[in-house]
Amino acid sequence: MRIIKPPWNISRMSRPFISPASISHLYNNNLGSSNLAQTSCLQLAASSLSTTSKAKIQEEESKIKLVKLITTHGRNFQMSRRSAEALMEAGQVSLSGTIVTDKSYKLSLDDAFKGSIHVAGRKLLLPELQRSSSQKKGDEASNVVTRPSLPTIPTRVWIANKLAGELVSEHDPEGRPSFLDRLSRGGVGKPKRRKQGKAKSPAIHLKPIGRLDMMTEGLMLVTNDGIYARDMELPIHALHRTYRARVHGRVTPGKLHALRNGLDIDGTYYKGMKVNIELNKGRRAKGGNTNTWFIITCTQGKNRQIRRMLDHVGLKVTRLIRISFGDYDLNTIPSGLAIEVPVKRLETQKRKGELKMGIHKKGKSRGEENLSVDRATVEWVRHV
Repeated sequence: MRIIKPPWNISRMSRPFISPASISHLYNNNLGSSNLAQTSCLQLAASSLSTTSKAKIQEEESKIKLVKLITTHGRNFQMSRRSAEALMEAGQVSLSGTIVTDKSYKLSLDDAFKGSIHVAGRKLLLPELQRSSSQKKGDEASNVVTRPSLPTIPTRVWIANKLAGELVSEHDPEGRPSFLDRLSRGGVGKPKRRKQGKAKSPAIHLKPIGRLDMMTEGLMLVTNDGIYARDMELPIHALHRTYRARVHGRVTPGKLHALRNGLDIDGTYYKGMKVNIELNKGRRAKGGNTNTWFIITCTQGKNRQIRRMLDHVGLKVTRLIRISFGDYDLNTIPSGLAIEVPVKRLETQKRKGELKMGIHKKGKSRGEENLSVDRATVEWVRHV
């Protein structure tokens, strides 16, 4: 049995890079005829490839997007990702004198702190770097690698009771009232007071979780964590959104059946919703003769979904209030106010997934038994 030895000295610290083409060349020249030789060559190539690939992966992981650095870690800026990207496209962002227009541009933390970043003519102020050390088993203490890292920002969540007539946006070209602007002016997300000798806390940019249209009121979640907001919005998680809706029009079992089964409106399919009639203390439908209150739960967040579905079956929404999103509840928060609440992680939330419609006996839910009862027909009685 012949063992092939490479013509170089292989040490633990320095191993040459062997490409797959080189291994193929050895096999084609019948130098790898034995199984042991093939195994040795393959192990050598795999270790070389894994070492280089790991180094590249670590190098890429240590980099950060310039957009994220501006929006998340900038101490003297409060702006959304879209606003930062718009400034980059307009040539208003520079790194050490070089204008950066690529929205996906990444840089290392060393480059970010050694150079200077200017946004719209102002220098970007960054927090102090933290140093984290790492040491592999068997390495000496002198070989400890110290890597810089940005300070972790804890996730914060606020529940706000949105007013009707507000837009869930920062700025509106038409000058209409802004929900986020009102919260910011009211002190929501304001940096906490710093203690003596400690650096000032970075400014917080409020990010809405989902959207409500202008005339819809009720629960709105805002956070400082864009990743948490995105995960809460993803359709794959199917978080339950519950509303109280006041509708005008005649409610029939057929209309309720259509809302629960889903509708195709102008080529857009809307999934079925859980629709129940809200009852008053007398066990009658709340709202009077012409208005009816619904409790509606859906898992989609499509634009004006509830209004479009109800309008499609001939019911006009006169008021719409969101009362819960996932495991977050509006409860008794007054209109226009916001409070900070503990963060509820997505994996621990219970109100998500497919809806259980809760149909009662004979296919009707509570409050529907009177909808299908026809009024007594008028009978003419001839008196003698």
